Amino acid sequence: MRIKGLRLSNPTILASGIMDETAGAIKRVIKMGAGAVVTKSIGEKPREGYL
Repeated sequence: MRIKGLRLSNPTILASGIMDETAGAIKRVIKMGAGAVVTKSIGEKPREGYL
């Protein structure tokens, strides 16, 4: 499957949420067959969350 020139092996795309918070979780989801993963914001330094 192709989306805007990006080839996906599977049309299933994991939306941003609790399953994409660690590198290990992302690797597991891709290993299970997801075609892509949408992550939360990624930066060099951790940001303080909502209190």
